[in-house]
Amino acid sequence: MGVSTESDGPGIESSRRTLEGDRNGSRDYLAADALLFSDRDKSAVHGLLALGTDGVLTVPNTAHGKTSGSHICPGQLVVRDENTITSNQGLHSSAGVMTDAEKLELLCHYRYQVAPWLDICDLGHPFGITAVQMALGSEQLMMALLGLSDTCVLRKDVGCAQGFGRIEPFDRGLWSDSVPTVTTEVALMVVMEELRYLVSDISRAWKSMRIYKTKVLDSLVHRAFSPGIGSSIYWMFFRLDLSAALANDIPIQMQLPICPLPSFSMLSRIEEVQEKTRTYAHVLLWLCGKALMVYHQQASEQHAAPRQLLDSWLQVFEELDQWYHLRPDEFLPMVDVSDNLSQTGTGFPLLLFVNGAGVFCNQLYHTAMLLLLQCKPRTALLNLQSPTLSPLWHSQRICGIALNNDRRESWDPCLVASFLVAARRMTHESQQHEILEGLKRICTITGWSLDEYLTQLREDWSLLEAF
Repeated sequence: MGVSTESDGPGIESSRRTLEGDRNGSRDYLAADALLFSDRDKSAVHGLLALGTDGVLTVPNTAHGKTSGSHICPGQLVVRDENTITSNQGLHSSAGVMTDAEKLELLCHYRYQVAPWLDICDLGHPFGITAVQMALGSEQLMMALLGLSDTCVLRKDVGCAQGFGRIEPFDRGLWSDSVPTVTTEVALMVVMEELRYLVSDISRAWKSMRIYKTKVLDSLVHRAFSPGIGSSIYWMFFRLDLSAALANDIPIQMQLPICPLPSFSMLSRIEEVQEKTRTYAHVLLWLCGKALMVYHQQASEQHAAPRQLLDSWLQVFEELDQWYHLRPDEFLPMVDVSDNLSQTGTGFPLLLFVNGAGVFCNQLYHTAMLLLLQCKPRTALLNLQSPTLSPLWHSQRICGIALNNDRRESWDPCLVASFLVAARRMTHESQQHEILEGLKRICTITGWSLDEYLTQLREDWSLLEAF
């Protein structure tokens, strides 16, 4: 299946050439990998791009002149100190220029440990396959990709993400409007570095990482609902912005796509699973952004026309309701124990999904509905008698989904921030204890430090108890 090469305007032609070809390895990419890897390592690199592999990477062992292969499996990377990276097979090098073996280790780690959560809602693996293919033709992009992989390696001694620091910081001048052209490659490098900044210290990043209007984002917004890597990059930027907005209770800053979407009945007739999953996920993100905008408008625009605010609220509510009732089978829970919470052994429902896309979309749906119901206009008459109109019901389901999500590839910054939003509403001590234990477990799974937000959460609970 070829990668889309939609018209991107001036400055994208060089990236278009690299985007053409087969996802299992186009000639354009593979001819360029000699810039980054020696001949003996090319086959290992190409193996990472094949679908259906077992996740075992063969790396040539050149120690003492030997050429036999050793195997590196996902999860074997262990950072021993800030100057050495090793696998269980003993591959290592001192600080300095990275060896091919180290690059392959980090590339394997990226492909099987990092890219899966980046591609949480896209079965086409744009970050796991297309981004790697592009990086094979660009040393700067490869260094950005390896830098992200390096930062995501978990230090076993402290249980948090910590890179060994040999990869130079990214040139943030690419954010500047003085950049003459913005290619897909440039946009991918920027989002890789923003991701690296986030995972290095998520609390710090949420406080300081804001996405401003630049040529990079302006070049992507019109491709938000198109196939291809450009759409994936846009929505990754959006996920970063949405996560910071939810965590800090502030508006999003990114521009939302302004384009008419097909009716939900038309979307539900999409037959190809990959396209359906991706489209429904992107629509849900779009609706989350709209819900957050309405939420903050209701709070800040006291002098706005009441009718306009009501119409905006009703439109987003109805669209979210349609999304929820027409969501594909892939997004339905395989276990839902919520009618009798005593059966779950906790104060939260038990919700399990077959894949990360189900977790991601359902939790964000409940988050969007929670925000809307918290700012429901008094004149909004819904003529419904349902627990789904209770903010507490949505909060409990967010917590139920999050507390039963124990897979690394099913966690995203948006979901962590969403969990914090719901957690702030919990008043019972037993629930609060369970949430704190759950957040600590998430920190261990992801390697993301949330100490600052855990402290803030305890303060929020103390204020609730005061009332």
